[in-house]
Amino acid sequence: MKSYLLENTPETLQMLENLKTLLQSDENANVELAFQIIAGNDVPRSFYQYLKNTNNKIFLCHKYGLEYILYRK
Repeated sequence: MKSYLLENTPETLQMLENLKTLLQSDENANVELAFQIIAGNDVPRSFYQYLKNTNNKIFLCHKYGLEYILYRK
């Protein structure tokens, strides 16, 4: 089953922008919320940079089963 976050629709593009905003927040709760939304889904590879650019995000990748993101470019 294809992840809805990989669909090329205006709604999905807006959701990805909202997730980027959450991931770039200084509030840990916002960052974790983004990971909760992403968990169990896949995101475009261009999005990976936002998911592994801090130690906390690397920890959250492990916590939410997104380790594969750490090894993909």
